[in-house]
Amino acid sequence: LTFLNFENNMLTSLPDEMGAMVNLTRLDLSNNQLTVLPKTFGGLVGLTKMEVNNNKLGALPASMGHLKQLRELDCRYNLLKEPGKGKSEGPIAGFLEFLREEEQRLKQEEIERLKPIPTVNGSYCEYRMKIEPKGQNIGNGGPSDPTDDRPYLRTGNSLTCGANHLFVFGGMLNYEQRKVNDLYMTNLDRMVWTRKDTHGERPIERDGHCTVFDPVRKRLLVFGGRSIQKKRLNDLFQYDLKSNTWTKLAPEGNLPAPREFGNMVLLDDNTAVLFGGKGSGQRYNDLHFLDLSHPKTNWSQPIISGSAPSPRQEVALTVDSGKIYVHAGRNNFILEDLFMLDTSDQRNMTWAEVPTAGRQPQPCYGHLMCVSNGKLYTYGGFDELGGQIIKCFALDLTVSSAGTEDMLSAAASISQRRTSMSGIMTAPREVKKAEWTEMDCELAFNENRICVFSPESIVHVLQVGSRALGLATHVPTADSFWDVLKHAELSDFKVKELQAEDRKPVNGKKMRVKHATTSKGKELKEQPAIRNRIIGISPKEFKMLEYVNNFRSQFVELYPKRRPLMLDPPNECGVRKFVCTTVRPTKLAYSELYNLDSCCEFVATYLEYEKLESPILYPESVPSPYSVMDWQGGDCFDMAITLCSLLLGVGFDAYVCVGYAPKHLTEYDQSELMCTVLEKEAAAKAAARAAEGGGGVKGGGAASKYKVKDPIRLDSEFEREMAAKAAAEAAKAAAEERAKEAEEQAAVEVEEPVLGDEELEEEEGDEYDGKRVHAWVVVLAGKREVPESIFIEPTTARKYPVDASPYQGLECIWNSANYWVNMQPGTVLGAPGKVLSGVDFSLKNSDKWEAVLEGVDPFEAAIRDGEGGTAKDGEGADGGEGAEGADHYGDGEDKGGSADPDSSVVEMPPSWVPKLRISRENFDTMCPRGQKITKFSKCTHEIFAVFGECSRWDGLTQRLSMFTDKACTIKEEERETYLRRRDKLSERTTYPLKSSAKVERFEPGSAFGIREVYTVPDKERAMHFYTSARLDGLVTRHEVFGQKMTETFSGRDDNLVYRSVTYDPVETAKAMAAAEQAAAAAAAAGGRQ
Repeated sequence: LTFLNFENNMLTSLPDEMGAMVNLTRLDLSNNQLTVLPKTFGGLVGLTKMEVNNNKLGALPASMGHLKQLRELDCRYNLLKEPGKGKSEGPIAGFLEFLREEEQRLKQEEIERLKPIPTVNGSYCEYRMKIEPKGQNIGNGGPSDPTDDRPYLRTGNSLTCGANHLFVFGGMLNYEQRKVNDLYMTNLDRMVWTRKDTHGERPIERDGHCTVFDPVRKRLLVFGGRSIQKKRLNDLFQYDLKSNTWTKLAPEGNLPAPREFGNMVLLDDNTAVLFGGKGSGQRYNDLHFLDLSHPKTNWSQPIISGSAPSPRQEVALTVDSGKIYVHAGRNNFILEDLFMLDTSDQRNMTWAEVPTAGRQPQPCYGHLMCVSNGKLYTYGGFDELGGQIIKCFALDLTVSSAGTEDMLSAAASISQRRTSMSGIMTAPREVKKAEWTEMDCELAFNENRICVFSPESIVHVLQVGSRALGLATHVPTADSFWDVLKHAELSDFKVKELQAEDRKPVNGKKMRVKHATTSKGKELKEQPAIRNRIIGISPKEFKMLEYVNNFRSQFVELYPKRRPLMLDPPNECGVRKFVCTTVRPTKLAYSELYNLDSCCEFVATYLEYEKLESPILYPESVPSPYSVMDWQGGDCFDMAITLCSLLLGVGFDAYVCVGYAPKHLTEYDQSELMCTVLEKEAAAKAAARAAEGGGGVKGGGAASKYKVKDPIRLDSEFEREMAAKAAAEAAKAAAEERAKEAEEQAAVEVEEPVLGDEELEEEEGDEYDGKRVHAWVVVLAGKREVPESIFIEPTTARKYPVDASPYQGLECIWNSANYWVNMQPGTVLGAPGKVLSGVDFSLKNSDKWEAVLEGVDPFEAAIRDGEGGTAKDGEGADGGEGAEGADHYGDGEDKGGSADPDSSVVEMPPSWVPKLRISRENFDTMCPRGQKITKFSKCTHEIFAVFGECSRWDGLTQRLSMFTDKACTIKEEERETYLRRRDKLSERTTYPLKSSAKVERFEPGSAFGIREVYTVPDKERAMHFYTSARLDGLVTRHEVFGQKMTETFSGRDDNLVYRSVTYDPVETAKAMAAAEQAAAAAAAAGGRQ
């Protein structure tokens, strides 16, 4: 039908189906009673002439503005209102344009009418997300319903903002741990979740992928990820928003390697950028461009100079005015650096590290970053423990030092921080730094939250529940989905007003304990038995805590001037535990830890020392050595407990000591001490000289341990004890009097220094001298052939005789068997300049040591706990427990509900700490982050990981640098130790002040059988060889460059033992000049190529 005439009828309405008459070219509706026309008239695309005059129309459908073929329109004599009436009397093109504008206005009004009313909460507007209603036969039936529109909680998914929509794709569902490939969308005007029933070839199920929205072509691009088969991907898909269709693209060019956890961002309307990610056995720091204007898209990898960011994944990536910014991320560790790449000149792109200052963001990954109004913002993410970060930081990019030229010059100045040939450190050029500022993001903790930035610099936050909306934030996992959307403009964030607590340096232990307390051991959910022991309290533990509280009360009443005892500090989950049960005797499966020296060095190297938050107070919590080994860090208490646990496990009579120490010990300052490596070398040389001077072992060397034992004394031990007891009772009055005098003197010592006494303060130098709390270990003589009792500093592995140590006072000692309070006058409290001495470690003497539990043999109980703990706890190789041990632990909040109140017998409960363990990789890594640097007097000692991902590519394991000055600026000698090198290099010693002379030593199997090489650059070289590895019997070769070469031989058939060659200086100079010219020409030719 092309022509339809309804003229001169009494029609009052028309059917909507008329809008489907696409072939209609002429329509006459004049002289009727029509009051409104169907909205579907916008579908009459072929209409060229229309007459609706002499009706009762108040307006024409706005959809008619799309009738591009309409040339004639007669709508006179109707009830049209202004401005529509005036527009209808004008040109037809103008009237159609008016109708199109009217359509947009009506749509916007409808959007505003349907848009939910926000709840304003600070800078945020909060909305409750809605679900599309379903028909009778389909519905939102839960996770098993394929038509359910609720995006259930997941990890590894992507959240993308574009075209006024939020897109959630893929990930691994939390409630059943399976990967999906569904796509959810919500319109930011309606806040309604919709699961898209798409067409085309969908991406396979995956997580860890990255996405970017192409606003010009209205499509969502998905790259990479990891499939169900754990295969990393590098495919590229697009979702077309208009056609609701997935398409697998076949991009041209150099495809990026398969990876997960990369990041993509738009550089401009036609280019996307991919950076970083994790591949098979490696991480990436490459950068790829994706040409979006190409019909099939096209990958390309530009050539970039400069110092690129280290390979990493889950970085924050953003673009501003052609500059690409890369912040933080993670590789083997969590990073915090910031890099910039200027792409304005595609032929000369250079990476530069941005120098920054101020309150910088903590190391993080998985966070967001964008640039708005000249400021670089970071938002959210995860910290080193995987805990959620609820912070926002801003960096002012308008500072001149944040410009491209200054960044490049800053990077150049950083590279200048190297030692010159003379060994003198050159100072870099000082560069202004942009300042980080912490913003108040006004967010409370919510464990189920994801965020995304919009192109308009608006942060959109999806989370579960909201107090402002009255929605529960803790929902069963299977029913949890993102039901709240909140957004805010970054410009509305204000600078955070920092409190005194915020200005303190970040305490690593406090952060870790806070994370563990908040999560309640969530990371151990796969090991419920271990988790119950950490967060629960058994009846025996509850009874012991009651007993300990009574003991503390009595002690405070009897000794009010003594420091309160630390008997039951909270553990990492905030549950109070008797401190003796925190010691867990363990024998690890590494023979290196069975020796006293190597075990102490392992703890000092493997754990990173962190100072106490307050130098004069006990720590707020004492975590288990199980967690300390996992964290690879802790304060002196954590390190002492860990060391004591390992020593007890291999048979040493070890105890944790708590007392007072000088500042240099509590702050890990060894700048005035000799390097331990040099100390051992000096001791070995002294022993060798003593052996030589005494004629060897027979003439006075060290006595052999294989000697006839002294005859056994047949005196009565009981009589000796009775005699000692009688003597003690006889001196009781005098001892009590001395104790009172010591307590009075100690009370005077612990008082604050009198204000105005400047001479005393200057003499002391440290206001806390004698009051600094510290923990260390004592190993008593008698077990494992320990000849005499010694103190061990767990932070440095140094050993001291108990009467010649730097410690200043001893409050108490404990191990897994018991807790003893020091009652010996003059040895308890510290004082300025005081040195601890004269301590008697006869723990059975009740006059000198007050035990919490009576009648317990300390060493036998500790060994029994170490040997029987495994069988008793029922632990397996995975650290789990039997049902019996798990059933005895209840909720930490219901303390002792099942304890027997009638029982009066108090026994030491078994250790609540799981059996310590350490993986082979971590054991080989040795030090936190794969590197540890210690500064000594005129010396620095660096230790590197031996194996694993943290090991160095060149096999370097140790570096010892010695200097001539205490400031360590003029290097005198440098020693490097290597392992597992192909060239068999084992040691290298350099002498910068001696013409940069260098000595290199090789292991057997080296090339040409070289054993040692001594080189003075441009002067001489002396080589020693493994004679058995050479066919010519060469032993040594000494070369004076350009002058002479001397060789010695051994074991040759021709009896050659010496050979000397002298060079003609003139001919040698010519040959060397020719060789240099040939090398320069080859280098120039290579550069041109």
